[in-house]
Amino acid sequence: MLYIPSNSVRTGEISCFLQSYAPSGYVIANGGLLSRAAYPALWAYAQASGNIAATDAAWAAGMYSPGDGATTFRIPELRGEFLRFADSGRGIDAGRSVGSFQGDQNKSHSHGVTDPGHTHSYKTYGLGNSGLNGNANTNSDWGLPNTGSSATGISINADGGSEARPRNVALLPCIKT
Repeated sequence: MLYIPSNSVRTGEISCFLQSYAPSGYVIANGGLLSRAAYPALWAYAQASGNIAATDAAWAAGMYSPGDGATTFRIPELRGEFLRFADSGRGIDAGRSVGSFQGDQNKSHSHGVTDPGHTHSYKTYGLGNSGLNGNANTNSDWGLPNTGSSATGISINADGGSEARPRNVALLPCIKT
């Protein structure tokens, strides 16, 4: 059954749908340029939102932009992104404005390695104590046991994929026009 949104949804509201196309009265939040004339209510909302970049070049994924400055405007790009609610003074993610983009990051952590070390026994060979005739004085000078340490060359292999993410379900982000 197709869900038909009620008329109580206001222009500019973000809704997510479990379908592959935007319902009537919505556009996909894909960062696209829209015509100001074709979407006057959404353009008015963007201007009043306090979340419009000064120029299209200054636009970030969670913002609107003035587009070409005359006939178009750009909408937010939300596809493939996780939403993070604005901190608004709580102190968890301080200093960010509504609509600002934040790249991926993993919390700093370490991976411990236990290497008790080890040694290798080996024999050294040389001339030993030589007499005047250049011959070794005793057979014991050959093959003397010796002990030394060796580096292990331990490395830690990478694990995981190309991003950090929680379990999730993909929905289509749309903006009410």
